[in-house]
Amino acid sequence: MHCPNCAKSLEVNETTCTRCGRVVLLSDPDTPPWEPWRRWVPLLGLIAFAAAAFGIVLAVKPFVANGKSDRIEITLPTLPRRPTTTPGGLPATTVVGVPSSPGATLAPGDTAPAAGVTDTTTAPAASAPDSSATSTATGSSAPSSTASTAAPPTTQSLVPAGPLQISGVTASCTAPASTDSRGNPTTFDAANTIDGRDSTAWRCPGDASGATLSFTFATPVQITSVGAEPGYNRIDQFNGDDRWLENRRVTSITWSCVTASGATSGTTSQTFQDVRQVQTTATQGDFDKCATLIATITGATPQGTRDYTAISEVSAAGRPATP
Repeated sequence: MHCPNCAKSLEVNETTCTRCGRVVLLSDPDTPPWEPWRRWVPLLGLIAFAAAAFGIVLAVKPFVANGKSDRIEITLPTLPRRPTTTPGGLPATTVVGVPSSPGATLAPGDTAPAAGVTDTTTAPAASAPDSSATSTATGSSAPSSTASTAAPPTTQSLVPAGPLQISGVTASCTAPASTDSRGNPTTFDAANTIDGRDSTAWRCPGDASGATLSFTFATPVQITSVGAEPGYNRIDQFNGDDRWLENRRVTSITWSCVTASGATSGTTSQTFQDVRQVQTTATQGDFDKCATLIATITGATPQGTRDYTAISEVSAAGRPATP
């Protein structure tokens, strides 16, 4: 039911319009509200469909002006190829800067006058016969022709240097396993230097002077830099003991590049600051085709509460070995 005056929707038992106050009788006609927007909905949908169809046509059909496509085609002239051999099979010779009379030609083997000659270009003699070949038509030997072609220089771009993957490591000495303040086992194998965690370490009894760590690679590499974290960078999480200060720290190392044949191709020395981080240095000498990288400890700090020398991490950067 709707109000005949303002077309407001009324409840079933509502006899008075709350909008305009008119009393609605049962005999009054039901006058629904005028909603002009309903008649425009189909028209708007038709317009939207036509616009979408027009857009699709513009997208797939190329623009055409005066019955021709608007694409521009450029045709480059084709230059004639210069023959590389004379009719007799000899290399063609071009003489630049030699004045010639009308109809004059140079026979194979003729020599151009010296006056006015600025350059002489000889075509490659790829199809020229060998100088020892004998002409079957005349029975005489063909003049020999030698063309020198310089091979273009070849360059090989270097692969950017990056972290090298170490496949294995061994040590000349290793401290026995121990425990932390809560009795948890702790090992000091050489593999701790390449596990990516500075809270683990390789350890050797004493000042470890002369002790070595040998790092091997799956394939020979060219090493551009080496480095190490020269101590045991760990603090006991239960009682706070500082393993860095308790153990000796490395002060210097000599790095050596060893080839697959066992020859040492390069060495470099590195000194370390007493800092808890990996410290690197560029290699000096021929560190190419390295199958093994050997670190020889040449110095350590004085003894702390524990008489061991430790290294937490070792790193090497480079690229595959040059051919």
